[in-house]
Amino acid sequence: MILLLQVWKPVFDRYDPHKTGHISIQEFKRILQESNSHLSEDISPELLDKLIHNADILKDGVITYDEFLQLVQLFSVNCSVFI
Repeated sequence: MILLLQVWKPVFDRYDPHKTGHISIQEFKRILQESNSHLSEDISPELLDKLIHNADILKDGVITYDEFLQLVQLFSVNCSVFI
């Protein structure tokens, strides 16, 4: 878990420049859309919307660092199945 925090905290902080502890849903969607262009296979807009909706656990319109980490952990577990 400590390694996870060391790796992903700087990534989160890069998109939280004002150190508010959260990233707006709109900003998070933009980040995912930009990242999507670097993947070998595109993620559909519908899947991105579902991902964003599920990532906002508190349903408050922002992604907190804890929500972000949960999403990273989910991807880590799901992607390891294919490796």
